[in-house]
Parts: sequence; C-alpha cells; structure tokens
Amino acid sequence: PERLVVRHLDEHVVVVEKPAGVNTVRHPAELEWSEQRRELDPTLEDLTLWAIAHQLNRPARDLPRLRIVHRLDKETSGLVVFARSVLAERELGLQFKRHTVVRRYCVVVPGIMTAQTIRSNLVEDRGDGRRGSTHLPGVGKEAVTHVTVEERLNGYTLLSCRLETGRTHQIRIHLSEAGHPVCGDKVLVKRPDGTVCEDKSGARRLALHATELGFEHPATGEFHDFTVRR
Repeated sequence: PERLVVRHLDEHVVVVEKPAGVNTVRHPAELEWSEQRRELDPTLEDLTLWAIAHQLNRPARDLPRLRIVHRLDKETSGLVVFARSVLAERELGLQFKRHTVVRRYCVVVPGIMTAQTIRSNLVEDRGDGRRGSTHLPGVGKEAVTHVTVEERLNGYTLLSCRLETGRTHQIRIHLSEAGHPVCGDKVLVKRPDGTVCEDKSGARRLALHATELGFEHPATGEFHDFTVRR
C-alpha cells in the first residue's frame, strides 16, 4: 500500500492511481474474508484504505470505510476516486449519474482509426452472449464515446476517448464493434458479424488507461481535475 500513488486525500474524497491487474472492489462472495486473506489478494479498495492508514499513521480499522462511486475493469489502469463520507458518496454519485464527471482514457488499437463520436444503445446480450450494442428501438441504455487521435503508430493508433456516458465496458465495446478492439483485450474481440479481430500486438495487458478524472468537490464545490500519463 505504501507504493500506491495517492493523488488527493481529504476527509471526503481520495483519488488514487490504480495499477493494472487489481480489482477495484471485492466480489460479494469475498466480503467475509479475513484481513490476512485480503492481504494475499487485495483489491484497490483494500490498498487505498491501507495507504491512507499508512499516510495518516493510524490503524486501518479506525478509519471510515471507503464508499464506491465508480470502478475500472481489473486490467484497466488509471485514476479512481473513492468517497470517504456520506456527503461525498451522495454528491459524487449524482455527478456520475448526471454524466458531469470528466473521464478520459488513453487507448491503443490496431489499424488506422479516425476521430469520431460513437453512439449506440448497449444491452447485456447483443445476441452472441456478449454485452454490446443493439439496433432495436427503445432497448438498452444510450452510450456515447468521443474518440480523438493522439498519434499514428506503425500499424496502430493511440486514441483519446472521452466518455459522455459511463456504461460497463463502454469503450471496449464501441472500439471493438468499430473493428478496432483494444490491444490486449481477450474478451471483446468479435465484430457484430461474428468475425474475430486478431490481436498481433503482443500486449501483456489491456492497453486502456484512465488518464483524466475531473469532478466537483462534494463539500466545497471546487472543480478538481487530475491527469496522469503512462
């Protein structure tokens, strides 16, 4: 936990840099795990609480529990905010619900992709057992991703994706359905027609990084904007 990067800490919120390969929160079936067992397989929630305890030189059991307002996939790295008070949980929750939180990701995809806005309705099963987009009217939840090009690479494109909405796996789904699945993705690799996009990148992890997170502080109303680049 002492190696976890804490970008901001006060009585209401804490912002940290999540490493890849760590779950944001624990599965409900694991909530009764002992402290010793948690230490063997910690989540970002665990690491953050221990990092706060280390920074404040206080036992973790004496600190208020962290409250979840959003999460990143296990293999996604980058900025995450946890609420530390009831006020922060409510106010940040409203901001995420209203889609006023600034969330931007750096992504590497195969091929030459152009700047565009991808808009679709997402459902849990698009017809092949995977979460994805549907063309059925009035079905699913609207998802909007704004894509800009950061850099052209040799056979790949470095993108910046800004979320207007925040649906589960939204960026991975939108890019995969556009024919450019995120490098390192092992799941969302099928196009709507069923063909598989082969990944020749050799990426050892999902090439998706939450590079910007901006929100109004739940207590002061001041806008906080955090950025990090990997």
